[in-house]
Amino acid sequence: MRNADCQAHQGQQEQLLEERCQEIQNVDCQACSAQCELDCANQGGNQVIPLGEMTIVYGKCGALHFLEERVASSSRANPQFTLCCTQGKVTMPPLAPPPKPLRRLLTGNEVDAKDFR
Repeated sequence: MRNADCQAHQGQQEQLLEERCQEIQNVDCQACSAQCELDCANQGGNQVIPLGEMTIVYGKCGALHFLEERVASSSRANPQFTLCCTQGKVTMPPLAPPPKPLRRLLTGNEVDAKDFR
């Protein structure tokens, strides 16, 4: 029965992934599905999508992205993104520094700060 449950879960996750790919105009959905190995059996039913590290810094706004989030028509060498600033069309002022109590939680080494993160 677990195998049937896993296959049903995997089918649902693949459908959600395909919808998300279409929504963000990402790489074509078949390629995206092939790259996103859903490891249902080994993860107790949780979806695992190995995208690697979020290391691409988008030059137009400084947002971090996974390479596979790029616009389908952009290259791997010069990726373009729409999820952050719509390819430079949206600009926002810099954020104000957080208040001291929040900054301590975000950067401190105390137990409560580590638990907060």
